[in-house]
Amino acid sequence: DGLRFVFHAVPGRAYITLSEIEVWGTPVAGAAPDSVSVSDPKRTEDGITWWAFDFGPAGSPSFAQFCVVDSKTVYSREKGYGWIPYEGGEPLVESNFGPASASVPGLGERDRGGAGSDALFRDFVMTSEYYHTQVRQTFAVDVPDGAYRILSMHGDTEYGRRGVQPYWVEAEGERVAENLKLPWSRTTDAVFDATVTDGRLDITLDAEHENPANRGFVLNGLAILPANTDEERQFADAKIERIRAAVIREHQEAF
Repeated sequence: DGLRFVFHAVPGRAYITLSEIEVWGTPVAGAAPDSVSVSDPKRTEDGITWWAFDFGPAGSPSFAQFCVVDSKTVYSREKGYGWIPYEGGEPLVESNFGPASASVPGLGERDRGGAGSDALFRDFVMTSEYYHTQVRQTFAVDVPDGAYRILSMHGDTEYGRRGVQPYWVEAEGERVAENLKLPWSRTTDAVFDATVTDGRLDITLDAEHENPANRGFVLNGLAILPANTDEERQFADAKIERIRAAVIREHQEAF
C-alpha cells in the first residue's frame, strides 16, 4: 500500500520546509501481495487469494494495481475472467444504430480524467439503452467453489445523477444489490455475498427506467474475497475498509 508521511505546520506558522526523507527497511514475509500485476486479477495475502478489477478504457490508470478491464475484454477459459456477450455464438441483442459490436454488444466505457479524480472512479464501463438495447451484461470470473464477499463500486463523477439509481446487481442469478444511491460525490459501492458451485462467479448488471437515456448501469470496480471461514470473512471486511479508505485518500491527495 505504500508509506506516507503527512506534514503539518505548527500553530502560527504558514508554511513547511522539507530537505530530505530517507526510508530504510526490509520486506516482511506475508505482509504484501505476491506478484501483483494490472494484467492479473489474483493477489495473495496471508495465504488468502482474492481478485481485484478496475473497469475502464484500455490505458486508463489502474487503482492500486487492480487488473484493468475494458469493454472489449471478452471472457475466455484461458484468461479466467471477462464479459459474456454472446449466446449460442450470436450477439444477444442488435444495436440501435446498426450492426452489433464485434466484441461486447452494448457495453461502453468512459474515462473522465481531470484533476481531483481518484484512479478508481475516474473511469468505468457502462451501458445505456439510448445507445444500445442490450443493457443487461454479465461479468464472469473463474474462482474455486465456495462463499465470497464482493465489493462492487459505481459512479460517474462528471455526469452521474444523484439519488437512487435505476440499476441493480445480481450474483449467481440472485439479485444482491439494488436501490443504490449516489450522494454529492456521485460515487457509491455495495457489499454482498454469493456462493459459487460451478467454478465460475457470474456478476450481472441490469436496469429499468422509462427513459432510455437513464436505463443503464455504471461499474467502476470489483473486489472478490473468499468468505468461507471466520478468518476469511474478517480479512474480507478489513480489505473492503482499506479499499474504501484508499479511494478517499487518493481522491483527497489528487484534489
